[in-house]
Amino acid sequence: MTKKNPQRILSHLAIVYGIFIGCAVIGMIICPRAFDKFFSIVRLSPSINAVKDGYYWDVEHYAAMVISDTCSAFYPLWPWLTRNIFHPNTVVTAAYQLKTLGAGIFLVILPPLYILFDRLFKSSKLALLILLLFTLNPTGIQRVLGYTESFYCAVTLFLIWSLHELQIKPMSRHYLIAAVSTVIMSLIRPCSIQLIGSVMGASLVLVSLKWHNNKQTSFRSIFQQFLPELKISALISIATIVGYSIYGWICWQMRGDFLAPFHDQANWGRKFGFYPDLLFIRTSMFDMMGLYMPWIILVSAVAFVVMKDKFNAILNSIPKSPLGNVWLLYPAIFIPFTIIRLKLRSKQIETEWSTLSEDKLDRQNEVDTLATNYLFWFSTCFAVITCTIVFLCPMDFGFTTIASLGRHVFAIPFFYISLGYLCIYFNNAKVSRSLYYWLVISIIATIEQWIKYGKDQWLS
Repeated sequence: MTKKNPQRILSHLAIVYGIFIGCAVIGMIICPRAFDKFFSIVRLSPSINAVKDGYYWDVEHYAAMVISDTCSAFYPLWPWLTRNIFHPNTVVTAAYQLKTLGAGIFLVILPPLYILFDRLFKSSKLALLILLLFTLNPTGIQRVLGYTESFYCAVTLFLIWSLHELQIKPMSRHYLIAAVSTVIMSLIRPCSIQLIGSVMGASLVLVSLKWHNNKQTSFRSIFQQFLPELKISALISIATIVGYSIYGWICWQMRGDFLAPFHDQANWGRKFGFYPDLLFIRTSMFDMMGLYMPWIILVSAVAFVVMKDKFNAILNSIPKSPLGNVWLLYPAIFIPFTIIRLKLRSKQIETEWSTLSEDKLDRQNEVDTLATNYLFWFSTCFAVITCTIVFLCPMDFGFTTIASLGRHVFAIPFFYISLGYLCIYFNNAKVSRSLYYWLVISIIATIEQWIKYGKDQWLS
């Protein structure tokens, strides 16, 4: 971690809070009804351009659960917490209290999240950039509107911290914090598949990359090297099952259906299948980014670890022109564009590879540390599994769509953990420039979200 400097921390946090609040203010100036709606305790009359059920969207379901316990596709801990803090009597009041609590939690978690990023990435500048991307992502507006995102993010901080500490010096309290955090997460929103899949994926990647880099090593010695990581994987899997089982038991008592939340999701119009057109048809820019970027990070990380000898030469293939950042607007072009460019520059890459300097060799050693970073692979797998689930189980509104995919990926910290770690190894001006382009787009889109919020429109 970089040397602690309270003045630097406060100035960076002031930037984050200032831009986030500034986006809300600009959106409320353009659409004054957004201000009235956000701060009003009572429900306003529908907007002229309102979408049906667009005043509260899913918050209304959580508000109903605050008033009385139910078993549905929505999970119980967030409504339970709001009920026991505020004791509202009506759905409208409950919705306002959900928003109040969610906004408060979100504003409180930004300082510890910044400190955590600083500790993980060992760079205050990178920590600030990643925190800005996390805070100003337009799908993150739900964090202050009463959804589960803020509470969920707060709990994930404990899990992320414990996983990081386990990599340094495993201690009993780290395992305990990870287990408790996982149980709580499993009661806030549906994440059982993501959590179990992530620990399995991270463990598989660690073992596979270790074996690939040294095929002479026995699997027994590899398992011994990664014993703490394998232990935490098993613990998180068990804690996830325990967490869901609590809600499953409640549903069994109320409806006689242990898997009722999953069945209700299907009844909401989700259908399982592979729909290739969703890979290319834009729903919203951030939904498309949410579909592609976790996979881009995963494939890039594996490729650079496996081909570490050519690491710097491949990085130089990133386009220098600002036009190269057009992939942010339509990520589907990134993969074929990158393959073609690497093919065209294959001879130049071989030449650069053969003339590696000592400095570049030092960079290769840093790539080796990425290969054994459990938190990175866990976070990356979590984002990949999340976007894959939404892609394979899209919504059917008379047409198939991956609407809200971006929210599921970008509204919680795991994606940004993997992005930040990769930025350490992609220490390249062209990569940084792309992130700043993304930040500018996010700021504009966040202002647009506040305008849509004021008009009771779809927030995606």
